Amino acid sequence: MSTDLEKQNMRIRCDIRIINNKRMKCLSIMFLILISIILLIDNNNRVTGLWQTNNAYKLLCYIHISYFCIAVYGILITYLDKESQKEIYLQVNLFLGLNMSSLLSGWVSPYLNGQISVYIICCLCISILFSLRPSYSSLLFIQSYLLLIVGLYINQTNLETFQANLMNASLVFPMALFISIILYRYTERELYNKYNLEWLVKERTSELLNANKLLKSETSEREQMQTEKIEQLTKYLTLEAELSRSNQFIADIIKNMPDGFFAIDKNWQITYINRAGNIAFAKSHAELAGKIITELCWVTDTVLNHFYEVLTEKKSVSFEFLSKELGDKWLEVRAYPMESGLTCYLRDITSRKITEYELARLDRLYLVGQLASGLAHEIRNPLTVVRGYLQLLGSKSMFGDQKSTFELMISELDRANAIITEFLSLAQIKQADLKTMNLNEILNNLYPLLSADATNQNKQIHLLPGEIPDLQLNCKEISQMVLNLVRNGLESMDAGRSLTIKSFGEDNMVALEIIDEGCGIPQENLNKLGTPFFTTKNYGTGLGLATSYRIAESHNAKIRVLSSSTGTSFCILFPIPEPGQDASKSEAELHSFSA
Repeated sequence: MSTDLEKQNMRIRCDIRIINNKRMKCLSIMFLILISIILLIDNNNRVTGLWQTNNAYKLLCYIHISYFCIAVYGILITYLDKESQKEIYLQVNLFLGLNMSSLLSGWVSPYLNGQISVYIICCLCISILFSLRPSYSSLLFIQSYLLLIVGLYINQTNLETFQANLMNASLVFPMALFISIILYRYTERELYNKYNLEWLVKERTSELLNANKLLKSETSEREQMQTEKIEQLTKYLTLEAELSRSNQFIADIIKNMPDGFFAIDKNWQITYINRAGNIAFAKSHAELAGKIITELCWVTDTVLNHFYEVLTEKKSVSFEFLSKELGDKWLEVRAYPMESGLTCYLRDITSRKITEYELARLDRLYLVGQLASGLAHEIRNPLTVVRGYLQLLGSKSMFGDQKSTFELMISELDRANAIITEFLSLAQIKQADLKTMNLNEILNNLYPLLSADATNQNKQIHLLPGEIPDLQLNCKEISQMVLNLVRNGLESMDAGRSLTIKSFGEDNMVALEIIDEGCGIPQENLNKLGTPFFTTKNYGTGLGLATSYRIAESHNAKIRVLSSSTGTSFCILFPIPEPGQDASKSEAELHSFSA
């Protein structure tokens, strides 16, 4: 702001100097013309010269020459200051004008009675014509006034004339100085108003331009910010939509996954359960949502302890357990901690457990078969030799009193041979011969033999054959399996009890069920059934059930055992062959399975 004002003041001074220079040129030209006219009119002065007319001319000439010398000296002193030089140039021009006025006053003085008055009038005219700065106009008039007084004092001997001229000078010089100051201020004010108006217009225009630029900048920034906000909002909405789709996708996966999944909070309440969980628990979502987990029948203390471990220690837990309440199912549970509680992944692994059990049993059967195939011939040969010699010795008369002993020894050898035969039956992994026949035919053929055994033990057997389709069977092996299971059942019952044999259809399968009224099988021994050499009898070998399991396996059948304190049920489930399936195909499938 201050810089603009300084520039404006400098411009005003420069314009005033330009105006004064123009006026000075005009005045100098006028003086030159007047002097030329006077010289042409006054032949006497043109011949004699101005210097001889009056000594006052000489004095004025010397005074103005001294002014000029002082001005030249000032120019040399202020050579480096351009502003001061310009002011001194103007002052020198004014001094030249006064010098011309002194020359003019020499000719007009006879008519005006005194060149001093003419000189003062010329100074007044110069002050009016030129708008000098107050400092320079004061310097000009004070110098002229002092020099005039000195000149009057030296040349005027008449005291009255001196006092009159001094009075005139004292009145005219202050008046000329006052008028000069007023004119300068007036000119300065006009120029100031002019330039101030221009400056104000320029300043306001500059402010408007700056405001316009600022407005454009703010508008651009706002548009950019608005664009960025729109882009951010679009990106946010896109991410939100993608997140929503991802969440919905994950929710659909969890909802439709084949395994059960549920979540509980820290208060043990169920907060979420998927469709498979509802099916596993046999309850709807409305019945389970918000329910306490401890109210579910399958949640045992072991399960709760694992869940508590997850909630307190914030670590994942995986375990398996057998649930009687859910239908004797093996369940694999994986519990994971989260901030609000835990999530639980539930999988039915009953089929896997059955497969593992069957694989373990097959491994045991395979080991027994390998043992039987390796030892059967090595043991049977010496047994055959011993039995032959015992028969030979028993036929001689000299050993007649030991005949009963020989017969006992031969029966024990036959028993050992029977055990070896059972060993060999376990080693057979291929079905010898499968034929299409009805299971009821085999049962009807065995019934007289089984009934005779039961009658000898004061027990009863009931045969209840149902309407069943034909199957691919090996008559000899099925007969052996039925004999083993029936004899085991008869041995477990007390006298007077009965055993029932039934055949019926069940879930696209043919079932053969043998139900006794014995003492039952302990729960801890159920998983060991079919293991070679496992038996609870004092005289048993544990190979009868192993052979029965092997025969059922060779027919692609499954054995289901249910036992209690009032009896045991062995249910053998045979698959019904598809139409057009022959024995050779079944044999090939069995061979592939056994391999």
